[in-house]
Amino acid sequence: MPRVSLKSAWLGVVFAAASAQIGRAVDVAPPAKTAVEQVDRLGDPLPQEALVRLGTLRFQPPQCVNDMVLSPDGKTLVTIGGLIVVFDTATGKQRWEANANESGYESHGSRYGGCGLAFASHGRWLYMPSHRDEVTLWDVFTGHQRILSIHPGNHLYRSVAVSPDGRKLALGGAEQLIVCDTQGTLLFEIKNDQHGGVTKDRNDRLAFDGHYSAGWFSPDRKTLAVVTSDRPDVVRLVDSETGGERSRVALANRLVRLAFSPDGKRIAATERDNAVRLYAADTGKPVWSHIIKLTNIYENYTSCVTFSPDNKIVAVGATDNRIYFCDAATGNEIARLSGHRWYPWGLAFTSDGRILYSAGLDGTIRRWDVAARTQLPPPTGVHGSEVVAASPDGQTLAYADDFGHVHVVDAKDGSERRTLNRPDVNYSQLAFSPDGRRLAGGAAGAGEVHTVVWDVKTGDVVCRFHWPLGRDPHSNVEAFSFSPDGKRLAAAVFRQGAAYVFDLVNGIRIARLKHSQIYGLSFSPDGRTLATAGWDSTIRLIDTDTWKTRVQTKINDGDARMYAVCYAGEGGWLATAHMDGKVRIWNAADLQRLHLFDVPAHFIYGAMSVSPDSLWLATGGISGEVSLWDPMTGEKVWDVGRHRGYVYTVGFGRDSRTLVSGGDDHVDYLWSLRPAGNLPTGDPHALWDSLTGSNGSAAYQALWALSETPKIAMDLINERAPKLIRPLIDHKEGEPTVAVRCVLALLSQLGTPEARHLLKEWVERSAGAKFGTAASAALSRMRPAAGPSPK
Repeated sequence: MPRVSLKSAWLGVVFAAASAQIGRAVDVAPPAKTAVEQVDRLGDPLPQEALVRLGTLRFQPPQCVNDMVLSPDGKTLVTIGGLIVVFDTATGKQRWEANANESGYESHGSRYGGCGLAFASHGRWLYMPSHRDEVTLWDVFTGHQRILSIHPGNHLYRSVAVSPDGRKLALGGAEQLIVCDTQGTLLFEIKNDQHGGVTKDRNDRLAFDGHYSAGWFSPDRKTLAVVTSDRPDVVRLVDSETGGERSRVALANRLVRLAFSPDGKRIAATERDNAVRLYAADTGKPVWSHIIKLTNIYENYTSCVTFSPDNKIVAVGATDNRIYFCDAATGNEIARLSGHRWYPWGLAFTSDGRILYSAGLDGTIRRWDVAARTQLPPPTGVHGSEVVAASPDGQTLAYADDFGHVHVVDAKDGSERRTLNRPDVNYSQLAFSPDGRRLAGGAAGAGEVHTVVWDVKTGDVVCRFHWPLGRDPHSNVEAFSFSPDGKRLAAAVFRQGAAYVFDLVNGIRIARLKHSQIYGLSFSPDGRTLATAGWDSTIRLIDTDTWKTRVQTKINDGDARMYAVCYAGEGGWLATAHMDGKVRIWNAADLQRLHLFDVPAHFIYGAMSVSPDSLWLATGGISGEVSLWDPMTGEKVWDVGRHRGYVYTVGFGRDSRTLVSGGDDHVDYLWSLRPAGNLPTGDPHALWDSLTGSNGSAAYQALWALSETPKIAMDLINERAPKLIRPLIDHKEGEPTVAVRCVLALLSQLGTPEARHLLKEWVERSAGAKFGTAASAALSRMRPAAGPSPK
């Protein structure tokens, strides 16, 4: 079932300020918790710590889709991958989900053979092959299940079809295809003579699951079309009552998927040579052949196929991520539908033929207006993506939707301010300039890589750069970094092995820096260095005056391929995120390693970011975890929240009170970083000791606790901070310690006139020193006014 999260009301730390004195223990009972359901703008439940959801979960399975079916009445749509997910078509809301693998379904992904789901004729029960000699029947309204045992036998089945009258099942496995009744009694079987491998081409991913068989019932239920892996280019048409063979269809190539026409007179087949072909069902003779020109350098094939109810259109999916409409009479191509980001593997027309549903490996259910040949939005909301960014002041968010639009929204409630777009591109990166006035978008489309820079206030395009994709159709921008002055923008293109640097003042490209398999890059705080890192396990520090490599380090221990590199704004260090789930902290001057720690969730993309105060490191994991770490100790200080799939993007706002993240569940979240529940109470001196101590988790809790009691916090700072900072002010040398940076972060969080005055005083007294620079940075990050924490 979909998770419904309840969020407790924020519980502040209550100090009796009127009577409490520094040094006196204060313990006040917290107010009683009030369970409050947090929902997004559409009324759908939010995860516990989320403030805003960008994009909708309507028609959004949490994983890639291997198969999809639409109920006969059109009211229910079901997808399957690792999960079986059931949606209401009127609203797009998820009714329930279940772990398909735990139910015995083997999630094989794209493969030869039939579908792993089938509806009964009345549309209430869904059939799914499960454990050996079993079929699970799911009630699509309640999620309840029944088990149908198949007898006799000892087989595991992968495909299922239900006859139009609902009286028979066709179950396909590696050894045979059987037809049974709805009590599981075997009626007949067709053996699959398994000789050697399925295919001689070991690079054929569709064959990785081994031998298979599959069946499809004709609309009049009298005929069963059967394909077996021992004869992959032959469709046998057999009597559905006896199994007796009536005729054969000799295909031109190996069958991928098959569909009967609504009148049962034709069979459409997608075949492994990039073709869709039509055959006469009675004679098996070819009617027409349409080969789709596919140029994917990795693999090419046509996948799913279906007829429109009026028998006029054959719809076909392909590995160029498109859906093709062919004229059912002639085979001529009449339309192309673009929008999927990865191979479509499920197609279904509504009974009136007006809407086509599609789904595939990109994990989004799409609806298409058949007459207009355009993609429709979900019934409510906007399909988002994994691409999101927060402005430096934390007040504005930008995210890319599934249609190639970029939405600029208010961080308080997600209300839209502006929509930006360029036709026919999909955005892979977004980044705000340091002053928040510009937004950069990296994208691919129309055979080119694109970098666009907009004026956030007006929506006007300030600069646009574009260049050919090259040989690899998957070339795209994997990382962005603005220089601190906002005048330069660097973009990493992994598939082209290069970092591109653009001068935004003059609108020109000023450098193309080769770095094999580059995945991340980051400008240093002074803008004099550009760090690049990638899957070659190499970090480079490049001088931004000469564009020559100043320092280079190749890492040889473990799987050191890198997804991201991030400079800390203060403290003189940078961090790298590695394929094996390790984070390495480096001295920013000479790349000497300072620390190494594990992120158990591992990385899948460049989901790592350093907080503006350089105290914390945020990461996103392969299983959806969003976490906060002390980079100097490797200690996890807070579990922020969770996506339903890989996390691609994490990023802080200015004051480190919120974090944005984007995942492959195609939604983005703005998270509150305030720890949930009760913060520590008691002796304020103990909180100070925690704030300035070596325990990162305790310091994080104390920072939040003190930030919510401004008077007590200021009294503590005035009493105990001088001992920490006096050497830095008197001698005007030395790097501020982590403890000092925690104090500066606390002042910045407080945002009171007293805190502002003290920071200004420290800046003036230590002008030109590293402490003065750190105090000035804290002053610039200061919240406009004191107030309660988010939520």
